[in-house]
Amino acid sequence: MSNDFRFYERQMLEYWLRTKMSLRDIAKIMRRTHGALSKEITKNGSGDRKRYRADTAQWMFERRQHKQRRGKLDKYPQLKQTVIEGLVKEWSPDVIAGKLKESGHKQM
Repeated sequence: MSNDFRFYERQMLEYWLRTKMSLRDIAKIMRRTHGALSKEITKNGSGDRKRYRADTAQWMFERRQHKQRRGKLDKYPQLKQTVIEGLVKEWSPDVIAGKLKESGHKQM
């Protein structure tokens, strides 16, 4: 099972938190570990059981999911140029990696 909560599960969690049940009891109902619930509340709910809201938690989750991360080739233009030159020469990725090691390119 994925560690990510679906919106429906977040709504259930919000409901059960409002009933003031313990996390362990809620976890049994939802078939999750209490640690997963605690992590969800901390990460997406401002860390406070009383202020956890499913819609806000879903929004925070989606915002983090869509954050773009730059890859190595975007971060290091010289490395990108070297890889492109190898591909133009029709070298395999393994050959390009070997050539980079031979030439003493810093492992990034």
